[in-house]
Amino acid sequence: MNRAIGCATVLLGGFLMATVPAVGQVGALLEVGSSAWVSKLPASPHATMGSKLERTILSVDILNLTLRLDPETANRLTQAIAGIEKYDEDHEAAVAEIAIAPREAVAEIVFMRGIDLDQFLDGINDDMIKAVEVGWLGPDMFVTLRDSLPIWFGFLEERKIRSGDRLQYHVRADTIRTVFWGIVEEEMLLDQTDVGSQNVMALLGAYFAPKSSFRKELVESLWKGWDPSRL
Repeated sequence: MNRAIGCATVLLGGFLMATVPAVGQVGALLEVGSSAWVSKLPASPHATMGSKLERTILSVDILNLTLRLDPETANRLTQAIAGIEKYDEDHEAAVAEIAIAPREAVAEIVFMRGIDLDQFLDGINDDMIKAVEVGWLGPDMFVTLRDSLPIWFGFLEERKIRSGDRLQYHVRADTIRTVFWGIVEEEMLLDQTDVGSQNVMALLGAYFAPKSSFRKELVESLWKGWDPSRL
């Protein structure tokens, strides 16, 4: 049984959504399916970025994030790093400014370890704060999201996140579709469509804000490449 198809909200790393009826508003957004959404956008040069998230003390991988951008945005990234042979921290800002404003993007998080709801929400909030600090996410929006996330993700309180679960996002302009796939249930536990530019920034801004959990590895992957199947 799908537990959260209708009105609600969602997010990750800085994942977000607002209260809008999901079913019937998906329109041209990607069709639901358990296979990776990333392959639905063309694999043009510099269109794919990726990052791992580790438990620092134990060096245990918690999740893999794969981000695929539309060809036009990928071409802007290609131009921005043209002639630059390897990653340098000085290039992060230019890449981030392009990556947070795509025409279209698909993100997929695959959880590699089980974590509880509090760990999940703490990570989201930490990265959203960094997006607030850089001026991408409004403080009032952050407070609203921080207070709402435990409700939106309440289905994970007892169940928790399990290894193999997937969290998928499709961004088009100011619209986000979010789906949480349960590995055990083999079904959607959340299906959400939301509209608003701050919703997009709560997701992508949290990924690319300075000192966020994902920024360095996402940017570095433009040079190193990213293939989570080989990790």
